Amino acid sequence: MLMEHETAKLKQLEEEHTIELRDWKNNLKPRKQKLEEDFLKQQEEQEKFYGTSTFLQYVDNKECMVSRSYSVSGSRPLFTPVYQ
Repeated sequence: MLMEHETAKLKQLEEEHTIELRDWKNNLKPRKQKLEEDFLKQQEEQEKFYGTSTFLQYVDNKECMVSRSYSVSGSRPLFTPVYQ
């Protein structure tokens, strides 16, 4: 009887863990998208405040500094690659 109780308890815990893991995996993509949206918004706010932003990017397997600044109208960013 004790073994049956322990087996049932382990099975219940395993089911709870499986459900929690499935929920976590199902919410992973929306959480990532939300974080990326928040980071993009923060980056845009910083670029508007400071006027320009420089970040690393790989172009043709070469590390490249890309300077991004906004045109006078502020409508579209201008990208200027600077190879090192």
